[in-house]
Amino acid sequence: MIRSDHNELPETSKHSATKGIPDRIGWAVLSMFFGFFPVNLVALYYSICVGRRLRDGNADAAARCSRRAAYWIWAAFIAQILGLVILMYGHGRSYLRYR
Repeated sequence: MIRSDHNELPETSKHSATKGIPDRIGWAVLSMFFGFFPVNLVALYYSICVGRRLRDGNADAAARCSRRAAYWIWAAFIAQILGLVILMYGHGRSYLRYR
């Protein structure tokens, strides 16, 4: 019988599943649409960094990049919410002032 290795997952997927290190790429892409612009680029960078580190075999660095990606994703969403609140508060005050 001929053994074929074509059914195996790619290396990054195997490592990610066995090590339990999430790459958070989906959340980083979501933060590109609903997060604060400069901050979400950093989140995207660190989420891509996870796959690179796993491919190199460095699980510790991949875990560190995953934690940093999560931090920057949260920062992007919080900055966006704060920006919207400040914008709405400022607009509301100016509306009441000139009315």
